[in-house]
Amino acid sequence: MATVGCCALGQLALHSRILLLQGPIGPFFSFLAQMLESNGRAVFKVNFNGGDDFFFTQHPSTAYTGTLEDWPTWVEDYIKQHKIDAIALFGEWRHYHRSAWQVADRLGIEVYVFEEGYLRPDYVTMERHGVNGNSLISRDPEYYKSLPEPPKPEPQHVAHRFSRLLAYAVTYYLVSLFMRWRYPHYQHHRPFNPLTEGWAWIRSGWRKILFARTEKKTLACLAKSSMHKRYFLVPLQVHNDSQLKFHSRFKSIEEFIEDVVGSFAHHAPRECSLVLKHHPMDRGYKNYSHLIRELAAKHGLAERLIYIHDGHLPTLQGDARGVVTINSTVGLSAFFHNTPVKILGEAIYDVPGLVSTQPLEGFWQSPGQVDHALFVRFKRELIKKTQLNAGFYTPSSYHYALDCYRAAQEGGGLNTPPSPAITGKRARTGP
Repeated sequence: MATVGCCALGQLALHSRILLLQGPIGPFFSFLAQMLESNGRAVFKVNFNGGDDFFFTQHPSTAYTGTLEDWPTWVEDYIKQHKIDAIALFGEWRHYHRSAWQVADRLGIEVYVFEEGYLRPDYVTMERHGVNGNSLISRDPEYYKSLPEPPKPEPQHVAHRFSRLLAYAVTYYLVSLFMRWRYPHYQHHRPFNPLTEGWAWIRSGWRKILFARTEKKTLACLAKSSMHKRYFLVPLQVHNDSQLKFHSRFKSIEEFIEDVVGSFAHHAPRECSLVLKHHPMDRGYKNYSHLIRELAAKHGLAERLIYIHDGHLPTLQGDARGVVTINSTVGLSAFFHNTPVKILGEAIYDVPGLVSTQPLEGFWQSPGQVDHALFVRFKRELIKKTQLNAGFYTPSSYHYALDCYRAAQEGGGLNTPPSPAITGKRARTGP
């Protein structure tokens, strides 16, 4: 099976002295350091808490034990002292990462950002400069229409196990608690009481089992042929998602839910239902059942307003009349099923012809169609430029990423500069 390459990975490997900041929970950044060093690159790593220490086992690293206020000056001195020429990180909006961005921009140093995959489950994202709303990928449909149709990518399948992610998360937070003495000033990008966070992940596990039973009838009802194209799907995002905070007008998921439900109640055809699906990574933190019951009563929607926590997403997307989202990557996967999408924030796939350009009230009445030929070209360019065939939490898949690197290196794809459509830097949004 042919593998696919990620140009950003190759561009990172062209740098000689690379600084890694925080990575995803687990050993992925340790693997990345090993891969880069095996190709003759000097790799440096800064850890911010005990969890970072625990999972970065491959190489010596530096512990940052100062305050958040002192971090910009410290990291600038570190970059200059070690002659760093590129930075890689996971989560562009984390406190320490935002400051590092600003220093890197001032010093003319490239920043490479990892994030969860745009196209799941077989990919993770890696981009130069930024992801999602800060991505340099073109939003011009004419650019994609002008591209020759490349060979269809055939990624290796990446198996995901929730139990492994759960184990990583609980370990990360518990080790951070035990090593708090070493990092007394650390400020996490989310609430960071390790016991509370560990409990949230455990609660997520048992809620998954609970909802699988209590929502069985609801999911069976949605699967009936009578519901085909008779409902709109709303995939909810994580309550503290940076894409909500920095790339949308909504202050919370609750505000988004209220806005969408109100619009649906006033403008959608009466024969249609609205299905809100909880984000699996938010299962241990939030439950919107009470709010949704209140909104159903307020707008007289009764059984037309449906709330689920799980369900086979491809089937839900394929049967939906349309998808409404802030900027979730679920919007991208909806295109696979030719399901129209309306976004209410900034998204990498905000390309006319892919997403609806009409107001939400019009989308309920006439969702439109997806330009499938445009999507094929967009998807393959997106994979080529930004996607890495691997899973952050699936160590057995890391050799797929190495295959991506080697295959693209052999084909010359890793040593080519960015295409004209993504040359230069789009101004980053946010503080």
